[in-house]
Amino acid sequence: MYPEEQPPEAERLMVYGGGDDFDEIEETPHPFLKVTHPKKRAYLIAQSSTPVRTIACKIAGISSRSIWNWNTKAKAALALNPNDEEAKAWLEAVECAKQLSIEAAEDEAWTRAVHGWKEPVFGAISEPVNIPRADGNGTRLVWAHRTGVVGEITKKSDTMLIFMLKGAKPETYRERFEHSGPDGAPLQLQIVLPDNGRARRLPEGD
Repeated sequence: MYPEEQPPEAERLMVYGGGDDFDEIEETPHPFLKVTHPKKRAYLIAQSSTPVRTIACKIAGISSRSIWNWNTKAKAALALNPNDEEAKAWLEAVECAKQLSIEAAEDEAWTRAVHGWKEPVFGAISEPVNIPRADGNGTRLVWAHRTGVVGEITKKSDTMLIFMLKGAKPETYRERFEHSGPDGAPLQLQIVLPDNGRARRLPEGD
């Protein structure tokens, strides 16, 4: 949708990385460079990291109402003047941010489906502990028992993999509910009324 080659003036920005710090990301996508408003730029960067608008607004520190106003004004400006470059630049950048967020979500879905994630395994742990003797003569060895992490397992999401296969190759993996006639032709309906001998004979000429 957007050119892979970045312009020479591409700058590097910081984007919220999910914690308390900001992580440096790749060079700013080309459509973002046309948006100079600092709050709009902040929203675009945030939106590119999550497909959820409310979360993007929280990251950027703006309200959802502001996004609605910006989008509405841009669409209205284009309706009056299809050559309004500022409005076109904003709407194009928003679509680019949405696409990037979807790709990020797809990457995470693929990771969960194929590579999985680690989860701790809890169990009983016995540890030797030296405690002082009651008579003060040295120490004695006892075993302390507690519950703790004894290992880890890798979990994968079969459901996520199914959804990805349905999306990537629906003709093979989607559920099929197809109602048609022979060779895909439309169904032919025929209504047959029972002849119970009570049908009224119409007079001739009617």
